[in-house]
Amino acid sequence: MPRPEFSVEETIDRLNIYEKKVLTYLGKKCISKHKNIRLETIKDELPNKYGKNVNKALQNLHTEGLVFKYRHKNYGLSAKGVIVAQQLKEDFRKKRYGDLKILILV
Repeated sequence: MPRPEFSVEETIDRLNIYEKKVLTYLGKKCISKHKNIRLETIKDELPNKYGKNVNKALQNLHTEGLVFKYRHKNYGLSAKGVIVAQQLKEDFRKKRYGDLKILILV
């Protein structure tokens, strides 16, 4: 039985806003399976409106296979999670700073 192909866009479409925000943050901090981050750090760095839903978002990302538990309240990104987090980081940068390139050229 062949394994289904991993699609970054389909994975991003399945995520809710809280999961996307957590993955974008982890992508900005360059978290990987060799570099992990504590739950309290994630909650402190994200705005207060996301803080309440971080636990649920991390649980969902863990079941999706994008995040793994390193130790108690320590999380890292899996290989698929790194790809998705980097894509979300690039999308965020293009959305927020896309017009900045035009200003620099002028």
